[in-house]
Amino acid sequence: MTRTFTADLSKAARRAHRTRQQEVLDRNRTLSKRTFGVEIEYVGDPIKLVVAEAIEQVVGEHVHVTGYHSPHCYRCNQVVGYDKWKVCNDGSLNGRGIELHSTTGEVVSPVLKGEAGLDTLKKVLAAMRSVGCKTNTRCGLHVHIGVQDITVNGLQRLAHNYETVQSEIYSWMPSRRKVGTYSKPWLPSWSGSLAQGLKAFKEGQRNCSLGDKYRGLNLLPIMKIGTVEFRHHQGSVDTNLIAPWVRFCLGFVDSQVDDESLVDRTIPENQSVLTYLVEGKYLPPKSAEKIAERVGRWI
Repeated sequence: MTRTFTADLSKAARRAHRTRQQEVLDRNRTLSKRTFGVEIEYVGDPIKLVVAEAIEQVVGEHVHVTGYHSPHCYRCNQVVGYDKWKVCNDGSLNGRGIELHSTTGEVVSPVLKGEAGLDTLKKVLAAMRSVGCKTNTRCGLHVHIGVQDITVNGLQRLAHNYETVQSEIYSWMPSRRKVGTYSKPWLPSWSGSLAQGLKAFKEGQRNCSLGDKYRGLNLLPIMKIGTVEFRHHQGSVDTNLIAPWVRFCLGFVDSQVDDESLVDRTIPENQSVLTYLVEGKYLPPKSAEKIAERVGRWI
């Protein structure tokens, strides 16, 4: 059954949104509670040093430049962690030049949180655009959501409901994101190994298998850095596309992970996940509308 987010549903959700204003304010503070991070693949002529310097102007601190999975910064020769923005090589993109003077790569955020974190992301995207960073069909955008507080039940719920709504999520993206190499859908044949991994996770094993990295929803980072990764999104430096998507990722995780007293969170078959999140106060209606507008927008 097709899941759609309609204007009528949106209007009904808006009315509920207004009549429960305080609850809305409390629940929509999701961004102030859960951490997130973004990896922005880009192409274009600017060398990495130029991109880093442009980002420095808006974040007000040093921006690292590194090689692919390199632990050291070419600029300061310090070990790189998750506390600063960085510009690095990406294994799926080919640029020109070497080190600081190479083109094409990936901008990786530090751990961000709240509206302040989202505002910083918007400024960084503007800085990238200002020096000529662009994207093409080979680029992707990855969003990590912090789940250090996740329980086994929460992880099971997240996995089950994601598998239920993944087709709708892919309908918001270009078709290449579904059929390409780096953000494939979950398949029934793959879910069995996930179930085994969840069982091992429940038993306290931290080296268990939680599936394949190159899926739309990647659970493997739970073991290393305490996040889940949404890999569906095409490459973009457009704030109007990225900000609602980040809010969706945060809201979807919170709707499944928060408040263990809510046992049954099955998303109805005839309901859009966007409607589900708006009615539950996990996603602002305006963000849901912006995402729904994407259906059929790309080939």
